[in-house]
Formats: sequence, C-alpha cells, structure tokens
Amino acid sequence: MVEVHDLGLTTYEKGQKKQEEIYEYVLNNKKIDGVLIFLEVDPVITTAHSSDSDEVVVSKKILNEKGIKCIKVNRGGKTTLHGPGQLICYPVLNLERFGKDLHKYLRKLEEVVINILKELNIDSGRKDRYTGVWVGEEKICAMGIHVKKWVTTHGIALNNDIDLSLFDSIIPCGIKDAGVTSIKKLGIEIDMDILKEKFVENFNKIFYKN
Repeated sequence: MVEVHDLGLTTYEKGQKKQEEIYEYVLNNKKIDGVLIFLEVDPVITTAHSSDSDEVVVSKKILNEKGIKCIKVNRGGKTTLHGPGQLICYPVLNLERFGKDLHKYLRKLEEVVINILKELNIDSGRKDRYTGVWVGEEKICAMGIHVKKWVTTHGIALNNDIDLSLFDSIIPCGIKDAGVTSIKKLGIEIDMDILKEKFVENFNKIFYKN
C-alpha cells in the first residue's frame, strides 16, 4: 500500500518543496510503493513546458489584483489553475511497482476520479485526445505528471467547491472550446476530508486490483 501525507491548505511553493522531499524518500526507499500527497493551495496559475503564451488571458496587473500567482512547473500538460476548494493529489509512486507504462498510469488515475464521482452520482468520463476527467463538455479534473527514474510527481486537481470564476484568467488546459465545472456546481456538497478518504479507497482498488 501507499502512505498518505495531508498538507491541508498551504502555499504552492511549500507543496512543491514537500513533493521534492517525498520524491527523494520514495526513490531511495525500496520498501514502499509510494506516497499520496494531498493539499489545497492559495490561488495560483501553473504553466508547463508545452503551455502556449496566450493561455493566460489577463495581465500580470490583474493577476496581482486578484491575488493569483503564476508559476512555471516541470510537469506535462498545459496551463491550469489551483485554488482553495480544489483537491490536489500528488501520487509520488515508484512505477516499478505498478508497471512501467505511463499511458496506463494516467488511465488509472482517471479511473480513480471517475469512480469517486460515480459514488457521488455524477456521470463522468474521458474525452478523446485530452487527459483528465470530464462531465459533458466541462472538465472537472485536470491532470499533469512528471516522471524521473520511474518515480512520478505532480498529479490531479479535482474541482470540489473551488471558485470557478478564477478560471476566467486562463484557457484551462489550453482547450478553447470547453469549460470547467465542480462537484458543488453539479449540486453536491462533500467535505474535503471525505473526498480524500474516497480517493485513497479508490486508488487502492484500482492500483492494487489483480
């Protein structure tokens, strides 16, 4: 099984520092499969190596006025936004324990979220050509990962009750013709701690099933 570290509400920078520490811990500790890091962060836009310059659609001045930071990170994917009310999970896993297949790894992460939403009576699924989890034409969970020496970092961002107006500052995941949604927008309220418990339960079911 994996260990679980819950950072609660913190800054993005502190979350990244912790993730780096956990990466070294998992890389050098062959007795564990990995660690799930849970956190929420203050509003921040993250851009990846493949992000386009036009994916942030407001000026730095407006971002400052809204209290939104903008940080470049070393994960896959495009531009996304994090904020309070969004469940971030960084699975820092030794993929030698789970199969050295990045495509299957991403599909399993999507399956974990799809199963959670099914338990909440939310019909969700995948969308051709795009990574993540969708409800209709709106994305509810963004994903982006980084892998080094077969240990994963970064992961998923599931919109629970985040202020969706924050996404007006970006083209989410670089997709111009789609929107974003949240569990709360779909009429369901769930405590973040319960959501974390559901994530761990479904992660163990999906990643450890025979």
